[in-house]
Amino acid sequence: MLDNQYELFNWFASTHPLSHFRNQLIVAKTTTEARYVLLDNRLTIRSPSGRVQRSHLDAKGIVEALEDTFGLTPQPEWSDLLQAAASRSSRD
Repeated sequence: MLDNQYELFNWFASTHPLSHFRNQLIVAKTTTEARYVLLDNRLTIRSPSGRVQRSHLDAKGIVEALEDTFGLTPQPEWSDLLQAAASRSSRD
């Protein structure tokens, strides 16, 4: 892929109404201890040994994960997004 194509694909993924980046809460972080992924209301932690831990979170749990696991500070205007993510059915 050419460098100038990345900009186009990034724009498409971040703006198209059907893009999962616009319709789901997605946060990921990799450390030496584990890979952490928050997809809507499901937090998945994968350790280097292959152990997988999954938790389904309510809105308060999502806020705590954003703060404690991902180092993010949820903003008041995120409230509706976090409530919607918490209410989505799990995708196991």
